[in-house]
Amino acid sequence: RTAVLAARGRGVDVVPVALERERLDAERHQLGGGVPLWDSPERLRRHHPAKHEDGLRGVLLRALGHHPILVIGVSVLDMLISAVRLRGLGTRETCFLGFVGFMTGCNELVFKRWAMEPRPDHSCNFSCGFPSGHSVMSCGFFMLMFLDAVFRTMPRVPLTLADARDQEKATAGRTTFFGWTIREIFVSNIRAGLTFMPLSRAHTLNQTDFCFFALAWGVVLLPVPFSRTVLNDHTPKQVMLGSLIGLTEAVMYFGLMRIMQQNYNHLLGQRVFGAFVHNFPLPVYEAISKTCKVLAKAEEPPHGSATSPKVPLSLQMQRLHGELEWYIKQLEPTCTWASFDEDGIVAAREMGRLQGLQDDIERRLEVEGLGLAKLADDSASSDERAPGSALWARAV
Repeated sequence: RTAVLAARGRGVDVVPVALERERLDAERHQLGGGVPLWDSPERLRRHHPAKHEDGLRGVLLRALGHHPILVIGVSVLDMLISAVRLRGLGTRETCFLGFVGFMTGCNELVFKRWAMEPRPDHSCNFSCGFPSGHSVMSCGFFMLMFLDAVFRTMPRVPLTLADARDQEKATAGRTTFFGWTIREIFVSNIRAGLTFMPLSRAHTLNQTDFCFFALAWGVVLLPVPFSRTVLNDHTPKQVMLGSLIGLTEAVMYFGLMRIMQQNYNHLLGQRVFGAFVHNFPLPVYEAISKTCKVLAKAEEPPHGSATSPKVPLSLQMQRLHGELEWYIKQLEPTCTWASFDEDGIVAAREMGRLQGLQDDIERRLEVEGLGLAKLADDSASSDERAPGSALWARAV
């Protein structure tokens, strides 16, 4: 208002910003929607100076606003690369892009249509401002990454005397930083985070992997909501509520994703519904824990009043045997092409543990008079009694 009065005192005809917005809004509706009509770059600069801020600060602010869109673009690229490698669409990539579609649909078709709240006066955009779509996506991506990485983290430390001796031999004479070797600080973290989307490609992370992965994605995603307020594209309320919506949607979607992983982890490496290949596993320690629980149940004497499980224990053991085989295949390249001695030692230790559980399953099935081959034949002839067993029988 002061600038308008000063300009009029100098004899310059200036239209107030509010009246100019009303005129441009009327023109936009007459044309049936579309991009607002700005008559000149000078007028755009006057109405939205932050958009045209010069210098490094302006470049960084404008770049931060494009980070969520960039993450979606490179995730599509990651999906295409995995599709060529797997000869099918990976379930990991499909889950993340499904989350993008879920957030976009809720934001554009539900919240913005319900709130119909305008953007700040100095914004170039005339679309609804509540909630901030960039804040929803950036905070949602980070929360989904954080929850998935937390559930995959297993500290990489020796838990037995033999493991400690092997690690001491492998790291003898090597430079350490607060107890971490150069390999643990750099090589492991880069290999674990070698992905274009906020879902780790590794089925299990150690503590340094988690720190590196969370820090990298936090630097990329967390500053985005702040940039939206500095650029006057959204009010602080729109940004804060948008961030809260993104966090809530990520928690809900992660819960659904976990249920799907736990129910279909036995299909790892297999083609699902023709076009998809299951490559989004549970962490290896969950597969080990589940195997131990099933073996413990199989050793218990049957009780007359106990209800029978939905999936027979014999079929559960068969599925777990296949799951463990998939994890073993993931460890084989590390044992063969280990760049550091501790890589090969840890991989060999994990392979020995998984193979031992496989032997326990085979012995238990032999005690019950069943073998893996016989179970596969029985599964193929009992599609109605054991839903989903036919797919596993074909794979075996």
